[in-house]
Formats: sequence, C-alpha cells, structure tokens
Amino acid sequence: MLSRISLSLFGAAAEGPGKRRQIVLMAGLLFFACGLKLFGQIVLKTGVIYTHFFYIPIIMAAIWWKRRGIVVPVFLAIFLVITDIILSVRLEIGSDLLRITMFLIVFLIVSTLKEEVEKTGRNLKDSEENYRILAEKSFAGVYVVQEGTFRYINPHAASYADYNPSELIGSKGKDLIFPGDREAAQRHAAEMLRGERTTPYEFRVMTKEGSVRWIMETVSPAVYEGRPAVIGNSMDVTEMREIREKLEELRELESSILEAIPHAVLGLKNRRVVFANNAVEKVFGWKADEIIGQNMRVLYNSDGDYEDIGRRGYDLLEHQRTCELEAVCRHRDGREIICRFTAAVIGEAL
Repeated sequence: MLSRISLSLFGAAAEGPGKRRQIVLMAGLLFFACGLKLFGQIVLKTGVIYTHFFYIPIIMAAIWWKRRGIVVPVFLAIFLVITDIILSVRLEIGSDLLRITMFLIVFLIVSTLKEEVEKTGRNLKDSEENYRILAEKSFAGVYVVQEGTFRYINPHAASYADYNPSELIGSKGKDLIFPGDREAAQRHAAEMLRGERTTPYEFRVMTKEGSVRWIMETVSPAVYEGRPAVIGNSMDVTEMREIREKLEELRELESSILEAIPHAVLGLKNRRVVFANNAVEKVFGWKADEIIGQNMRVLYNSDGDYEDIGRRGYDLLEHQRTCELEAVCRHRDGREIICRFTAAVIGEAL
C-alpha cells in the first residue's frame, strides 16, 4: 500500500528510467521510517526518537528532486499527525507542529543548497565550454598541462609541431621541446608561475618530421578537473625570427659598408647626429660615439654658418633626392676646415 502511495505521490516529480529506482528507494525509506514510528508508538509506547528517521527520506527527496520533493515532508507530516491522533493517549499538538516545522526547514535548506550546487555546476560547465570554444577558435596556441602531461591542446598549438590534438593528449610537453632548450624553457616557465617573470620567452620545438620551429610562450597557474594545472599560450614566431635575423644581417652589412667608406658619413634627424662612421674622427676630430646625439652646430664656427648651410641644403633637398654643398666647418681642435658635403634624403620626405 505504501509503495503504491509513494509511486502516486512522486510520479510527477520523477520521470524516466533513472528516476524509477529513486522512487523504489524512497518507498523503502518511507516504509522503514513510518514502520519505526508505528513500532515505537504501538510496542514501545513512544514515538519521539523514531521520528528522527524521518529526516533520511526528507533529505534524500531534497537531493534527488529538490523542491518538487516537498511531497515527502508533507506526507510524513500528515502521517505524524494522523498516527498521533489515532494512537496517542495524550495528543501533543505543540510537539508535532515543532517536528513538522523542522521537517520543512531541513527540506528547504537541503533543496536550496542542492539547487545552488547544480547552478554553480552548470555555470562552471558553461564557462569551461565557452573557454573551450574560445580556445578552439583562437589563432594562438592554447593548452592545459597537468603533471607535465597535455590534458588539452587546441589545433593551433598542435599544428606548431605538425600534430593533431588527439596525437598529443596524454603525452609529455617537454618531449616536444628541442633538447638544448628544455632546461631554459622549464626555468622560464617556473619563474613565470612564481610571478618572478612577466615577459614571454622563446624556445625551439621539434616537429613530427624532425624540423625545428620557434615558439613564444606564456604560462599561468590554473585548476583543471579539481587539480593544479598550467595553462599555456603560445605563438609560432619562426618567420618573425627569420625576418629579424635577416634585418640584423642587413644592419651588419650596412654598418660594414659604411665603416669601409674612407669619407666621413653622418646620419641626421632634425639636424641631430644619429649615426656616424669611424672616418668622422679623421675629418672632424670627433669619435663616432662622441658625436652621436650632438647637434650639427658643433661642426660650424657660428650660428650664421650653421643656419646658412642648413637653409641651402634643405631647399635643395625639397626638390631633389641628393645635393652637393661646400662649406667652412670647424674641427674639434678649433681650426677651420673646408668640407664638401653630399646629402641624400632617406625615406619619402625630410
């Protein structure tokens, strides 16, 4: 009879195959709790202690069905009142009302906590899903490493070494790093995780085919599935490094060429020296590192000479890429020297 009542009461709250087992278990719990109550009242002539067992089905209903499980404490409250009216010699309405109130309070507290836990879980799941979507769509490499092992890696990060994400899940991150860079990369990562480093660091990785690519990386501590982990963000900077190296080579070539020229060569910006080769010392008596940063005024005898050569030179360069001028200049030791200048514009305009 009690099982049939329970199935009727909880049929609306519990649907689907997974819920049927809960209904059967709840019927058993109610039968046990109500049976103990009747045993205490009929056999032992007391019912106070055995009503404590009512909290078991009340708490389970709150956990399983949340607020829809309110039928359980209501059913037990009705059962408590009816059995006390029928079986008790002395009816204690005050005590029954207190117990019923406690039934409802406990149920509401547990059901509310259950709803909050589920809400937090849904929010966390949504956040994880959103992060995963962002990571999958990101142009940067994103990965999660736990105890040195890849737990997640997006397609961009895997492609740096010519792998698919599924091929790297479960593998050791350090195995991808070029052997000569492993120690430095691990040291830089540890410094960043401790907050001792804020700038990205670079290292080489080995691709599936055995070639080498350069990676720029930052890492930060995180929690993944309840355990400490590391989130990495990276970029393939191989082409950037190649361009940078070519620019350095061009600068070195340019510097070598300029140093090989026997004439004094000066680079100016707003008539202030920004470059000078070693031949400047032979002509003007200034070493290259001494004159860099100086205004060209130091090479003339007077402000008038300085303004005159500047005006003539800039007027010509406004209409042509190069010009030649002859002017009286001053050596560092104070003597006058006559110099012939050849000037050229670098860039689109003065």
